[in-house]
Amino acid sequence: MVRFFLCVIVIGTAVPVFAAEKPRTWTDSSGSFTMEATLQEFDGKTAKLKKKDGKILSLPAEKLSDEDRKYLSQKKEQSPENPFEVAEKSSAEKKDSKKNAAPKTKAIDLKKSKSVEIQGNIEWKCDPDPAPVQKTSDKVKRILFRMGDVSRTAFPQETDFFFNRDDGKKVLTAFQLDTHRRPDEKSVTKVFLGDVSTGRNSSIDHPKRLTPFGLSPDGTKALFLEGSWEGPFTSGNSRILHVVKCSPNKLEPIFSMEPFAQMQEPNDRFSRTIDVEWAAWATNDHILVSNKEQMLFLISLDTGKAVWRIKVGYGDGAVLSPGGKYLVVHSGREFFLLETLTGKCIGMLDGTNGSGFGQKFTFSPDGKKIASVQLDTVSVWDATTGQAEEPFYIQHVSGLYAPHWVNERFVLADRLLVDTYTKTPVWEYGGGSRNRKFFGGHVWYTVSRHQEGSSLVGVVVPHLKVAAKTPDKEDDRLFVVRPGMTVSLTLDPSIVQDRETIQSAFEEKLRDNDLTLAENAPLSLYLNVSEEKEGTITYQTGQFPFRLNRGGGTEVKYKPKKYSCQFRKGGQTQWEMTAETSPPENISLEDIKDTPLQTIVDREMAKAHYKSWFLNLAIPKKIPLQTELGQTSFDEMGIR
Repeated sequence: MVRFFLCVIVIGTAVPVFAAEKPRTWTDSSGSFTMEATLQEFDGKTAKLKKKDGKILSLPAEKLSDEDRKYLSQKKEQSPENPFEVAEKSSAEKKDSKKNAAPKTKAIDLKKSKSVEIQGNIEWKCDPDPAPVQKTSDKVKRILFRMGDVSRTAFPQETDFFFNRDDGKKVLTAFQLDTHRRPDEKSVTKVFLGDVSTGRNSSIDHPKRLTPFGLSPDGTKALFLEGSWEGPFTSGNSRILHVVKCSPNKLEPIFSMEPFAQMQEPNDRFSRTIDVEWAAWATNDHILVSNKEQMLFLISLDTGKAVWRIKVGYGDGAVLSPGGKYLVVHSGREFFLLETLTGKCIGMLDGTNGSGFGQKFTFSPDGKKIASVQLDTVSVWDATTGQAEEPFYIQHVSGLYAPHWVNERFVLADRLLVDTYTKTPVWEYGGGSRNRKFFGGHVWYTVSRHQEGSSLVGVVVPHLKVAAKTPDKEDDRLFVVRPGMTVSLTLDPSIVQDRETIQSAFEEKLRDNDLTLAENAPLSLYLNVSEEKEGTITYQTGQFPFRLNRGGGTEVKYKPKKYSCQFRKGGQTQWEMTAETSPPENISLEDIKDTPLQTIVDREMAKAHYKSWFLNLAIPKKIPLQTELGQTSFDEMGIR
């Protein structure tokens, strides 16, 4: 069983004292300055020097000349150990060892947890759950997390960062410095605990691969998952969840938990231990944990037992409301709002039924709204009633990264600032890390300098320039297409097969979007199929099955076709959706026994047909004008 030991910084290490030293001349590293002083103490890094006037100066050894550093090194080696101090230190270490010994690992009891009952389409009603901290301050301090003296072969892999939500003064993050492929160097995780109000932070090095998963609401405790340096973080059933007490100088283990207790279900032949996938703080005394089998649990830290459980789908476990009272979970093919501590189902989010893959949620800071982003679509709900607004289309919003409300109106999704009032993108914020968070009235992001460290910066979004340019309400002039408009439908002669079927399907799509069809309308929907330039691709040889690989193997040619759907006005393309056919990814050995590889690729490419793509294409009801958005960069100094 894996035990958890975090390095504890012990203050009070023995330092050689040189009380009988004689004055000597000291020179700085540049050779420009000298000083007469007596050596008082030297701990290996810093020398304490007493001047003639009695003042004590503390100087880092690297600030002194080579001759002085050599002298210090010799004096430290000659300094005898004080037997009384050694004995006292040994006694103190024994006490600390007992006090800070790693606690016994606890196993989570899953069987007695209550299974959450999901109630389909129910009308919900709940109070908003606003963020405890609406605004940290007008100006927050930039926090610099320094890497210090780390190996140049280690690329610092940055993890997530977390604020404590009660007062927002603390932030937790970590950097994983992986050097396990070099036997002469040690891998280390640098854990940082920062102060938002002062910009100061303290760090602790740990030999294990630790990934933080949050600070408790009061900022006194932290969650970590422990992995292995020798393989991928997701490999094996070895990830242990650790709860530790935080202070500026040390992290003290409270207890560690096996990923999950071995479970023996009535119909199972084998008991099994299941990995931890995700964790978060619900309250100061409760945590949320999900596993590889997509079960989400609320766990009491007092008992180490699961209070309730629910089967969840893809995603990051759950999304908590700003105050932690509610959470959105993905179960089955739908999303639900639950009460965090009881697991009570408040209701289902209308319009979310689907795979849920790639759909990310966020609560507004006042707790009154919920938004989600998925594949060019933004959806908004009233968090107090569950009532859904009409989803709207924003091109180039992927949903790969979590969106964030920055106030009751604007959502920052990927790089775009989206106005939920006008249902349009209004600005583009680039730079900084994609891993952004909104907290205390500021958007936080990191700017890394690799070995030098990483800066955590907080800025107000939208900034004044954006707010001044944004319309107060929705304006029909902001859209290429909107309900009530008249459009014509044109199919290019290249669409020969199933032409009538595609024509009829698109006429129905346009009518469903409340558009009127007429010939020669100023705005036209144009469908086209074209042949693109010939390309080449290689298939890897010597493996089964053959897989697409650009690193070598047998090269073949292919001719892709491009399918396009465009809204045109005055001969100019206002909006476009396209797709391009590609060669097959897998070709088995059996397929190429009697048939040349080129023939197989040609045959498979010929099978691709545009009918299904056109029929499955969704036409947004409202399409914003593709205007040139203002652009701003997030950098180390703020918004530029």
